[in-house]
Amino acid sequence: MHGLKDGEYEIIPLSNRWCFAIDPEDRGLSEKWQDVTIDDDGWSIHRSDLNRGWEKQDYRDYKGLAWYRATLPPRADLRHQHLYIYFTAVGEEAWIYLDGDQVSEHTRVSTGLSARQLHRQPFMVDIMRCAGDGNSHVLALRVHSEWKLGVWLPVYLVATDTPMEASLTSLLLRRAESSPADATAGNRSALEREKLDLMDLRKRQASGEFKANPYMHWVIESQERALTAKINERDWPTGE
Repeated sequence: MHGLKDGEYEIIPLSNRWCFAIDPEDRGLSEKWQDVTIDDDGWSIHRSDLNRGWEKQDYRDYKGLAWYRATLPPRADLRHQHLYIYFTAVGEEAWIYLDGDQVSEHTRVSTGLSARQLHRQPFMVDIMRCAGDGNSHVLALRVHSEWKLGVWLPVYLVATDTPMEASLTSLLLRRAESSPADATAGNRSALEREKLDLMDLRKRQASGEFKANPYMHWVIESQERALTAKINERDWPTGE
């Protein structure tokens, strides 16, 4: 058993929508693409909940360096002693930045793992510096992938009262998925986040943004069916 009790930890899904840009000339570092002030409005939108990388999201033939950016929303309510970001999978090497500063890396050099091992290896990054300040923060990843993957599985915010390792977070997530009755508040937040993401996609679809991209219409329909199944399974109310 993991020994943690409900209330001693929270696992909160982050948005699955990321701003994405390829970096074939390796200009990102010199141009500070990790910086808070960078305008990423013109970047593509990629998702981390499709169980597939950038090769299935408009960049089939590209391999090499790419960047992801997302905003961590304010969470002044998190009063735990430790705060992490949990990456389920990033293929293959990743350098992680918070508000422009590098805070970690998950690479062959830092881990001793091969590229094949890295792309399925969960890892966590300590971001306790953000805990309880009530501010939003910019999360950026510089990724190198020969397999055209990138951030291809969901990312979570993990708050705990004791130090946490990625292996234990993975165990807790599997437990919640296999036992709906044991789901924590964080898991309920997962459904709420998925509803918000789906609503956003539906609005963009209605605006005509995906008119030339039939694949995105299939993605939206698939997500709607999956979310409906989760709501029915866990008896989670769909209305506010």
